[in-house]
Amino acid sequence: MFLDAFGLLELPGTGCSLVALSFLSLFTFLIFWRIWTFTIYPRLYPDEPRTYPYWIPFIGHSLSFFSNAERTMEQARLYFNNNRAPFKLIIMGEVVYVITSAQDTNSVYKKDDYFSMNPWVVELMGNFGASPASVKAMWSNISDAEKGQSPLDLVLKGWKDKPLKEVCVKLFQTFLNPGQQSDEILKVLLGTIHDRMHWDAIPEKLIHAGQGGNEQIISLAKWSQEVLLEGATRSFFGGKLLDIQPDLFDSFFEFDENSWKISYQIPGPFAQDVQRSKKIAENAFQKYFEVPIEQRPDTSDLMKNVESAMRANGIPPKDMGVLVLMFYWVINANAWKASFWMLSEIVNNESLRCRIVDEISPYVSASTKPSSSANDLATALGQHCPTLMAVYHEALRLTAASTSVRVVTNDAVISGLKLRKGTRMVIPYRQMLLDDRAFGHDAHKFNHERFLQNPNLAKSPSFKPYGGGSTLCPGRMVAQKEILTFVALAVGKFQVRLPQQDSFRSQGVPDMNVRTPCIGIMGPVEGGDVDVVITRPQWQ
Repeated sequence: MFLDAFGLLELPGTGCSLVALSFLSLFTFLIFWRIWTFTIYPRLYPDEPRTYPYWIPFIGHSLSFFSNAERTMEQARLYFNNNRAPFKLIIMGEVVYVITSAQDTNSVYKKDDYFSMNPWVVELMGNFGASPASVKAMWSNISDAEKGQSPLDLVLKGWKDKPLKEVCVKLFQTFLNPGQQSDEILKVLLGTIHDRMHWDAIPEKLIHAGQGGNEQIISLAKWSQEVLLEGATRSFFGGKLLDIQPDLFDSFFEFDENSWKISYQIPGPFAQDVQRSKKIAENAFQKYFEVPIEQRPDTSDLMKNVESAMRANGIPPKDMGVLVLMFYWVINANAWKASFWMLSEIVNNESLRCRIVDEISPYVSASTKPSSSANDLATALGQHCPTLMAVYHEALRLTAASTSVRVVTNDAVISGLKLRKGTRMVIPYRQMLLDDRAFGHDAHKFNHERFLQNPNLAKSPSFKPYGGGSTLCPGRMVAQKEILTFVALAVGKFQVRLPQQDSFRSQGVPDMNVRTPCIGIMGPVEGGDVDVVITRPQWQ
């Protein structure tokens, strides 16, 4: 009876157990299924992208993809002899097309009528917690009741005939692309960075040890986070948001570290950390938008216009908080990481550090206070400091891991292969940023010299750390200026370098966290940091 209960009873006259027969049937099914799926079907339909082989139907590549998406896509690309043709992954029964070549990516950019981000954005807004009514409002034209009352018409023409989502995109492009509109944000952003990069403004929680009063050992990661998050927060939202929630940054860091769980819809019991931190941030933004605008006079014109547009379509403060948190996430998740990686490479390469100190000395030094405005200084660093810019470009190339998600809205052809309507498509930019055909045989290693020897690499079709096409990041030049400013002040003004004591974290550049999905720049692995020595400037 015990054997019967476990299905191990032999079939009469066969000498074969039920379990053995079941395994034999399953194995036979899998063999025929694989032959059909990965051999016969591709020959019958050679005009479709091929599927990276897998063993478990429906599950497909889900386990490996959720564990390490970049490695899964790289393995698939190499399986197909690195020909960089579009291929298919199966994620929980869903077909996902993967684009890994610069040429195909540019083809996608040119076919907005065939590939749309909107379905994915709608899904993400819902996953973040926006109400269905507010999500619908983002795709509706601005209410007639507000026409003529909104300051939007000061910056946009024809906005009344556009959905709110497109109006917001246009606003970000208008206020963040180079020009008079972005100068307002840059003045506050860069000004705050300069203020926070003052000897007496360094928070005690960052300091590990002092040396004679004129030197301190601090955490490079926390220094980057504190300075750049405060700069971005004050430049967009003024001081009121931090007055409402002084510990906003702590909640944001926990949220950013676990935000992938929202995109992948991880069940609540396994996502309590991200839900907790998200709730704190959302509540802060809700209270912020409940404060009359007259009591927030230092709010940027960009956010005033975004807020006005959302109110015009009836989005309440609670949902405004949810939607604006998505934007806050993007602007604050990447700059500090890029700065951290640049400085990690610089302090671990003494000849490079000395070279950059010498290069930026006409603009930033420990002995002389900068004489130009913060914006002019950032511009000069980008135009006259090639080594600094080479490190900037190489850091972005090596650490950017954003993925553009689109839905095929009409049957389309890319590289001669048919992509079917209704299927999801991803463009993992890291696959192009590490392309050895574009960046050399050592593309997986940090080598800033490649951008010095060939500055045109920064214009390569494979170099897309900020995305491209209609989704090209409008804040890329603002981000560049804040990153260069922070790094130059750290190297030139504070003479940042490694400590000599073995007890501090100075064992080379930390490993990147390549396993956790992110929206842009990868962070270091848990506990990955660099302790650095900074010296009091002579003029402070």
